[in-house]
Amino acid sequence: MLENLQVTAAGAPPLAFKRFRLSGVQAAADAQSIAELSLEQLVLGAGDAPLLSLGHYQVSDISASASQLATGLHEYADLQVALQRLADGRIDLGATVASSAESQQTADAENADAENADAADVMDTEESTGVVSASAEEGRADDDSRFRLFIAGIQQNGDNSGADIRDASVKPAYQGRVQIRELNISEISATLAASARPELQKPVQVHAVLSLDDYNRIALDTSLTLDSSHAPEIYPQGNITLRISQLDMVAFNGYLAQAMGYHLEKGMLNLDVDMDMQQARLGGEARILLRNSSFVPEDEATIKRVSKQISMPVDTALDLLRDDNGNVRLTVPVSGDMSSPDFGSGDITAQLSKLALQSAALHYLKQSLQPYGLLLSIASYAGSELMAIRLDALAFAEGQTELNDEQIPQLEKVAQLMHGKTGLELQVCPFVSAAEASAQEEQWPQLARQRGAVVKAWLAQKTDENDHSLAPRVTLCKAQKGKKAEVVLGFN
Repeated sequence: MLENLQVTAAGAPPLAFKRFRLSGVQAAADAQSIAELSLEQLVLGAGDAPLLSLGHYQVSDISASASQLATGLHEYADLQVALQRLADGRIDLGATVASSAESQQTADAENADAENADAADVMDTEESTGVVSASAEEGRADDDSRFRLFIAGIQQNGDNSGADIRDASVKPAYQGRVQIRELNISEISATLAASARPELQKPVQVHAVLSLDDYNRIALDTSLTLDSSHAPEIYPQGNITLRISQLDMVAFNGYLAQAMGYHLEKGMLNLDVDMDMQQARLGGEARILLRNSSFVPEDEATIKRVSKQISMPVDTALDLLRDDNGNVRLTVPVSGDMSSPDFGSGDITAQLSKLALQSAALHYLKQSLQPYGLLLSIASYAGSELMAIRLDALAFAEGQTELNDEQIPQLEKVAQLMHGKTGLELQVCPFVSAAEASAQEEQWPQLARQRGAVVKAWLAQKTDENDHSLAPRVTLCKAQKGKKAEVVLGFN
């Protein structure tokens, strides 16, 4: 047993622990075993905020030989980690750690040079004698031998473990604590070999419950193994379930500004994700509920970029998706090819922040406007006018300028949508047909303008939820010639 030990080294953070104990140690030429190893009050780093501290750790039934390593259950309690990301994106491990890493790189380089020199001497000797030594043959045989690793499991005791995180790479910087309330990892049984890919004998089950405050919960459950079908690359294979409830999103405004260009004044997130990974293909679905949300613009350049990517203004998409209580509901497919060089966490982030806005907004419109005014397209032109979201046109008979009974229900749907979505702006673009233009000669623009005016006049009689007329939000386009006599409607 060792007690109250402190270890220091130049350029490295200090390491200290209160008690280190081994019991039931047995050693033979071909095998070694330890009945139990335990560690108490380990601290890595100096001062009141060390990089890592661990209250208790123990593992039993350790056995090792040249061909295998097996252990019983690994248990720990009161693990505390301090993580800090700098403004340039680097992880801050402290100046002492950085110095240590530089020293290690120098030492590694010197060792590599020495090893290369030794290897060159051996090759020269073998070439001159034409004989490969027995020890070299044994080393090659060892490379092909398989090594077995068995861990009975990993378990956290208590719910006091966690990580204090600060990320200065976003503005405003994120600062918070992630508490690890539960962590259990099942049996790990693997086969390793220098000349072959590692293999898991059975899927590894992971169950974790985290929280960022007293109300939030983040539950993760996975069952994963390894896929070697894309040799030489290895990919995880299995399923992942993620459940997030009551996550206060205001703390993550720095990340929202990067992704969408907006900040949240208020908003609580519930997220359910079910993903399956098979043969390097990722598939699944994310169901998002953002409660009582209120967005405010923060970065106009990002808003313009994302608006272009989703082919509609971000504020239009957000306004469509919010219900009367400020709730936003999205269901988004999540997919990707993990074997693609471009694949990364950004793939999923992009889908959740961009595809989600677009697909969910269009779905909402389709549901709201059925059975009238079917959605035609996004980022579509009505003659020379670009519309973010184009709807079915109001068809007119030759020479018709008044609304008929078939057109009113479609306008009712549009008015209902604009009543609750006060940020929507409607474009009304009137057209005359080629035949009308020919018959009316120079008077054809007046016919088109009459059609647009009658549509706006009808909508001007309607009000929004604040009892304001819709007229200021209805813009008439210039009169245009087209194939049909119609008035095209669209939102911007």
